Amino acid sequence: MSVTNQGLDGSIDLLQALAEVQMWESLNPSIFQTVAGRQLYFGLIRHLSRQEDKDLAIESMKEIYYDRGINLTERGVRLTIRSFEADGVLQIEKALKDRRSRRIFLTEKLQEQMTLHALVMKKAMEKNFLVIKK
Repeated sequence: MSVTNQGLDGSIDLLQALAEVQMWESLNPSIFQTVAGRQLYFGLIRHLSRQEDKDLAIESMKEIYYDRGINLTERGVRLTIRSFEADGVLQIEKALKDRRSRRIFLTEKLQEQMTLHALVMKKAMEKNFLVIKK
């Protein structure tokens, strides 16, 4: 069974844009170089996008440990968070309300990385699509 370009109705163009972004990811920052780093990165983005206040902090590390999109053990998540912290893209502090829990703060370095990543995605998409935010 073969699939033709006409049968995909622009899906190939979307996948091509995704492939370009993936290639950029593989050639650039170290946080994308491992499956664990990639899963944590996108998990952080998911949690930030759900927050009402965009203060670039995750209130509880448990939110990340039990994220359905992060298919790692709790230890795997913890080690990846430590490597992100060592790379200077995250900062961990005790929570204000409950001093036993910890909060994750995104550093300026990660914010710049996210902005650059979004620009690469936008440029790849704009080759074949009109990109307008709803």
